[in-house]
Amino acid sequence: MSEPLWLEWARQLQAIAQIGLHYTKDPFDKERYQQLQTLAIAIYDQHPIASDFPLSEVVQADYGYLTPKIDTRAIVLNAHREVLMVRENLDGGRWSIPGGWADVTNSPSQNVEREVLEESGFVVRATRLLAVLDRRLHPYPPNVFSIYKLFFLCELLSDTPTLSPQGNLESSEWQFFAPADLPNEAEFSSGRIQRAQLLDLLARANDPTLPTLFD
Repeated sequence: MSEPLWLEWARQLQAIAQIGLHYTKDPFDKERYQQLQTLAIAIYDQHPIASDFPLSEVVQADYGYLTPKIDTRAIVLNAHREVLMVRENLDGGRWSIPGGWADVTNSPSQNVEREVLEESGFVVRATRLLAVLDRRLHPYPPNVFSIYKLFFLCELLSDTPTLSPQGNLESSEWQFFAPADLPNEAEFSSGRIQRAQLLDLLARANDPTLPTLFD
């Protein structure tokens, strides 16, 4: 496991507190679970961790049975077997493959197809699930959420974008890269995709006999 133990412990406290608050009918138990939630927030606040919002707001805004969040990502190849990448506005213009949080109104394949369209303007069709990864078990930067990352191979349905991504707040540019010409590690949006991981996914995309990677 690549994450620090303090993060795993804080997440467990958060889960116990959140599930308890969801199910308990006893006012005294509710008070105890609220104390556990406050303790989890205090642990988060003592350590620097990437978040777009204050961690106390992130924890308190979630409710119900605590489950992992789902991040869907697309491997889109052109006729030259080059991979589509986009510059992430929220990460200093670093490169990632298209993707984002799953919406509750979309299936996983619909979500990844929509993300590609919104971030690059390309229309694609998801054709194969390449990997399902627990973010905690891979060398990503720490994150307060438990996250499952789903990587889909997507077929490019047009050689040119059919929708202009003007006004897109997530990405500013798209480009196709040959595997040998990928950006260097420092230019990758490491919380979204990592260079070595992308190379492994490209190998799986180009070899249909390789099984889906999981965990």
